[in-house]
Amino acid sequence: MLKISKGLHLRDMGAKTNETSLWREIWLSLRKNKPALLGLVVIIVLVFVAIFAPLIVPCEEAIGFYPKEILRPPGAQHIMGTDDLGRDIFARVIWGSRVSVEVGILAVAFGLVIGLFMGALAGYKEGLADTLIMRAADIFFAFPYILGAIAVMTVLGPGLENVIIAIGVLEWAYIARLFRSSVFSVKVNDYVEAARAIGAGDGRILLKHIFPNAMAPVIVYSAMSVGTAIITEAALSFLGIGMQPPSPSWGLMLADSRAFMSSAPWMMCFPGLAILITVLSFVLVADALRDSLDPKLKGAV
Repeated sequence: MLKISKGLHLRDMGAKTNETSLWREIWLSLRKNKPALLGLVVIIVLVFVAIFAPLIVPCEEAIGFYPKEILRPPGAQHIMGTDDLGRDIFARVIWGSRVSVEVGILAVAFGLVIGLFMGALAGYKEGLADTLIMRAADIFFAFPYILGAIAVMTVLGPGLENVIIAIGVLEWAYIARLFRSSVFSVKVNDYVEAARAIGAGDGRILLKHIFPNAMAPVIVYSAMSVGTAIITEAALSFLGIGMQPPSPSWGLMLADSRAFMSSAPWMMCFPGLAILITVLSFVLVADALRDSLDPKLKGAV
């Protein structure tokens, strides 16, 4: 009994060491990749700005109406200028980060919950479950991403919650197919067969053995998908079916700037730069994650 307990203890320590080593390798990969490290810093700053927006600038400056401040160019009083209603663009960019972060994180999380469950079921059980889930996913693949989001929003109507649902509904199919393929490659390994031979149930095998070793491509895709969700929300708001006025959405700010592109170009430049920098940061981090996690995935196959 002592030897068995000691062996289990050493095995648990080894698992923890491997997990620590994985996160250490990811961090070292990010440190070596300067653009990715810069992208990570931008993401961290964006999250803090979104959380502490009320402490940075009052919400009234982002959604109010100030006739005497209409179309002021960038200056000491308004560092990013004002829009056609006299609202401070800096304040709207700051508060718009809240919308982008909330949509990006919650929409991808919503898609992950559904996609991981469906992908695990399809990849592990195969047979009829696999056929039904993949054929359902094919329905979503039949539509271009943005057109699918427009179709869902047409049914649900505008609003933050509906934008999150629309993007999450589209994301699950991509995540399910990706995770299904990863589960296929992992479940044939010897350690999974060994766990099944000693009587481990399907739930334990999935949670303890398959999920940790099959998540690498999903982690990379999720990081990339946050940027995609932010762009999609901006596009839906730009088209008028996403966030509604006076919400300080970056896409809505771009829509408002169309009539003032020549007379007040700052109305378009700053929200456009915010979208560009944010999405590029997530792409750089996702690229670095792929470089650090792909070798682990190949080693597991």
